[in-house]
Amino acid sequence: MENVETQQAPLPKYAGFWVRAVAKLIDCLVMLPITLGTLWSMSRGVETYLLCQLPLSLLAVAYIVYFNGRYGATIGKRVMKLQVLDISGAKIDYKQALCREIVSVAYIFLSCVFSWLSFAHAPSSESALSLYIGGQQSPALHFVNLAMQLFVFLDILVLVFNKKKRAIHDFIGGTVVVRTHILVPHPSI
Repeated sequence: MENVETQQAPLPKYAGFWVRAVAKLIDCLVMLPITLGTLWSMSRGVETYLLCQLPLSLLAVAYIVYFNGRYGATIGKRVMKLQVLDISGAKIDYKQALCREIVSVAYIFLSCVFSWLSFAHAPSSESALSLYIGGQQSPALHFVNLAMQLFVFLDILVLVFNKKKRAIHDFIGGTVVVRTHILVPHPSI
C-alpha cells in the first residue's frame, strides 16, 4: 500500500483591526467628496441638508456595496491587499455585500427620518450644522446616533477577539476578510 500525501490548501490569513482600519481610512479619503457635500449641505440651511442627506448617505453605502459585491474589495481594501470572501472562501455577491452594510442602511434610514422630524420646524435659513452642534436634535435622533456609536464599538470588539477576525457585520453577511498578495482584478483602476 502506497503512502499518499494529501496536500491541504493553506489557511487564509485573516485581516485584523489595524489593516482594516487603514483600508477604511483610505475609503474615507475616496468618499471625501461625499463628506464635503454633506458638510456643504449642512452649512446651507436645513432644507438643503434634508434634501441632500439621504442621497449622499446612500451614495456612500452604494460605493461599499458595489465594490465589495463586484470585486470583493473596496479601493481601500485593494490598496491594503484585502478581500472580502464568503465564509466558505468563495467570492461574495451583491446580496452578501448589502447584508454586510444592513446596519449602516438602517442607521441612514433612521437618522434621516429623525433628522427630518427634528429639523422640520427649524427656520430654513438656519444651518443644520449649528443645530447639530447646538444640541437641538430630538432625543430619538440622539439615541440613534448613540446606538450606532455603540454598534461600531461592539463591531470592533468582536473583530479583535474573534479567531477569524470577523466583525458583527461579517457575521451578518456571512463573510470574512482575508489578506491577499494578489490584487483583485479590476479593469478600471
